[in-house]
Amino acid sequence: MKKRLSFVLSCFLIISLVVLSACTKSSNDAVSPSADASTNAPAETAAATAAPGATNEGLPIVTEPITLKGFAAKHAVQSDWNEMIIMKDFAKRSNINIEWENIGDDVFKEKLNLKFASNDLPDLVARASLTDADVSKFAQDGSIIDLTPLIESSAPNFKKILDADPTIRKAITAADGKIYSLPLIYQPEIGKAHVLWINKKILDQLGLPVPTTTDEYYNALAAYKEKNPSGKDGAVPLSDFSSDMGRYLLAFSGLFGVGNKGGVFFNDGVDLGPDGNMRFFKTDPLYKDELQFFNKLWTNKLIDPESFTHTAADWIAKIGSNEVFSYMQSDVAFSKEAAPDFVTVPGIKGPHGDQAWHSYNPGIRKGNSVITKANKFPEATMRWFDYWFSEQGLIEQQFGIKDETYKINADGTYESLLGPEEGGKISPNYGGGIPMNVTIDEFMIHPLKQPEGVTNLQQSLDGIESFKAYFPKNDVNPFAFTTEETNQMNAFRTDVLGSGSNPGQTAYIKEMETKFITGKESFDNWDAYVKKVADLGLADFMKIQNDALKRYNAQ
Repeated sequence: MKKRLSFVLSCFLIISLVVLSACTKSSNDAVSPSADASTNAPAETAAATAAPGATNEGLPIVTEPITLKGFAAKHAVQSDWNEMIIMKDFAKRSNINIEWENIGDDVFKEKLNLKFASNDLPDLVARASLTDADVSKFAQDGSIIDLTPLIESSAPNFKKILDADPTIRKAITAADGKIYSLPLIYQPEIGKAHVLWINKKILDQLGLPVPTTTDEYYNALAAYKEKNPSGKDGAVPLSDFSSDMGRYLLAFSGLFGVGNKGGVFFNDGVDLGPDGNMRFFKTDPLYKDELQFFNKLWTNKLIDPESFTHTAADWIAKIGSNEVFSYMQSDVAFSKEAAPDFVTVPGIKGPHGDQAWHSYNPGIRKGNSVITKANKFPEATMRWFDYWFSEQGLIEQQFGIKDETYKINADGTYESLLGPEEGGKISPNYGGGIPMNVTIDEFMIHPLKQPEGVTNLQQSLDGIESFKAYFPKNDVNPFAFTTEETNQMNAFRTDVLGSGSNPGQTAYIKEMETKFITGKESFDNWDAYVKKVADLGLADFMKIQNDALKRYNAQ
């Protein structure tokens, strides 16, 4: 398990960043006002027929070649999908050739909406990151088809996954009870959580133990600032990279008794309350305690002031050069020289005894791929998708073709035959690709040969393991909202929460969080803040959240 391959690891880190990024943003921005998918009859669908020479199992999927039109969002690290090694190879083995129109991430959504609006539909769409509102709208107007019966009849690998973990089925089921899109599933914890690291070598120099409470953690940061044992002019106690305090507030929320449904729900300011209903915690006294804790850190200059302005590369360089005492990330320090000095800080207790750690997101990238009404061979297309949910399909997505792009060594480790910059030539996996299932024990099933200079992955995996007992106990998979519900919530998300579709707009809660933390707003005004949030439509917002919870629990 300790032997790893750097460019494959890079692939997994890219996927994990995609998953974490997607899940810590609102995933339900509306496309346009429309009714729920279940309330209107769909538009006429192309007559589906059995593909010529269709087979029931194995390869080829069809005995007579067919060609489909695919539309995909292309990550910057990826080659043209038509030229990818594994896509060309599988076209020959399956007898299904897909002519891909792959569009850059920055303009994909715009191009996709134009295609659907003009009824110029491909047969399938992949790596789409469709929101619940997208799926609901496209299902309602008949542009995409219900995959539920196809999963039962033509996707044995995917069905096995859903049967083994019903929470995945619930997460991808639309508000009308049907499944319209296929997900990318990433189960390793290292791709779903950020944990807290601290420099143990410096703690020893300061004569301090690894912190076990928020007070001890504060005292360690303060001692570091006062004594600066690293001797670095730019040394900082706690550093991050983010446009706001969101990553900090999510991670530490569990130490203050809120945020118990993880990152997706945190951005909506909701979690599961003691009464079993959804709770809006951003006006809760417990959340006030958390903001006061960060106000104390900020006021005493224990947070890196460049956290909100420097790039990820600058931040990584700081950690690697021993200029940061503590930080949050899946990975230990980004250099083999600095890594041995860092340890995780699991089980830290908050002021009320809470020990949960909520910087955790579901590893399910919903809305990844859909089949449209234009597709004449939906069963064969579903079997094409289902192949990638098999173990062999996952191996090929990761490594490519045996003895051409990788080899298996005598000790059982997998070793690439390509350079670290060539991963994007193999498959869409590099950059978060098409639907597949990266299992939680993937690193053990297919151990990777570790190249020279890569020494800290096992330490990172052990660090994640040390936090597992403190991750959210509640189901963290997102709810499905109807288009109508999403449109109703979006005003509150955009104007009040700051998690909606207009990131340039200053939202009330996000603005007040910053002011409370930086001391520009007195906590004496907390009650006025709570009242204003209520006046801005909180009750209606929470009714929708609780309606969605009831639907989700009833599945």
